Amino acid sequence: MKHILLLTLLFTSLFNFAQATGRIMVDGRTITQDIPYLMDMNKAGILVFNIAVDVKGNVTSCKLNKMESTIKSTVYAYQAKNLILMKLKFEKGNGYPTFHQGLVTISARIPD
Repeated sequence: MKHILLLTLLFTSLFNFAQATGRIMVDGRTITQDIPYLMDMNKAGILVFNIAVDVKGNVTSCKLNKMESTIKSTVYAYQAKNLILMKLKFEKGNGYPTFHQGLVTISARIPD
């Protein structure tokens, strides 16, 4: 039983470090302008967004994935969405799909 618990904690902690995932990262597209993936919120949880990136590297679509998100606050969702749309940039390139798909996870940080 201890081994199962240890393995579960190990695997969940490894996946928590991946902030941008999905097809966009599998295809090896690099992030050229990064964002902080932690936001000050009043409770613990995550916000997960489905994104689409054009060939210029700009995030053109950002939609909250309500099924995977654990935080239901509209205010925090809008703040995170604006951060992703305005600041997150990816590598340019014509070899990538026109609307390259991926996921971005924003984690909550409870201020002291």
